[in-house]
Amino acid sequence: MDDRFRIGPFTFGFDAVLGFIPGVGDTVSLILSVSSLWVAIRYGLPVGALLVMFGNLLIDYVIGLIPVIGDIADISFRANTRNLRILEFYIAENDHRSVYQRES
Repeated sequence: MDDRFRIGPFTFGFDAVLGFIPGVGDTVSLILSVSSLWVAIRYGLPVGALLVMFGNLLIDYVIGLIPVIGDIADISFRANTRNLRILEFYIAENDHRSVYQRES
């Protein structure tokens, strides 16, 4: 959602493209982005991590509603990338623990 296209040194994704559609673009983007929360819940991430992920999406949505400034913020804030990093961190931690527990 954040890194699909490149123009010169700039990368952006469908989140930024959808943000240019007045009124509905940011809402559609939010609905698509909520899938990362669903995956995080299924992986059993702690509530604190889920709240941070939800906060990232909420910030992206609210700022995205502001004409022009919101479109620039969509490109630079990258809520989906932030959430992916959180998810990857907790998955890596969980895999590490399961390997450690098997060796003990």
